[in-house]
Amino acid sequence: MQKDNLIVYVSSRNNYDMLEHEVLKNIKLEGFEFINIDDNSSDAEITKGKAICKKHDIVFLENKSRGVQMATQTLIDWINKNRPKCKWIICFQHDIWPISDNFFSRISILISKNKLDQFGGLGFNIVDSGDYTKNAH
Repeated sequence: MQKDNLIVYVSSRNNYDMLEHEVLKNIKLEGFEFINIDDNSSDAEITKGKAICKKHDIVFLENKSRGVQMATQTLIDWINKNRPKCKWIICFQHDIWPISDNFFSRISILISKNKLDQFGGLGFNIVDSGDYTKNAH
């Protein structure tokens, strides 16, 4: 399966303990590239973030400005120069993660079959009154 058509990223600001202890434990990347965009963290957090990213072979980029929208643009600019085969990016927050198995592989297959060509974005919303998907809408 093609793994270069999709990149997963987070925008981090002074929350690198969450990146290491929550995000990297809960998001099963399935071999897809993961990128961290630093959103103007403190110097100490940037140092910590760079060390965590190096330890886990994660690209560390500094946001060109501030905010998730600019982090997305920073990533797009980097992808255009460095990963031209990437067609989709998925942004995660530090406290969310996929609840279905093979989440990224399933989306990658849809991308490779041109099933998402008519869409500019995907969103996920769940109302959960039980363990993840029981009674979800």
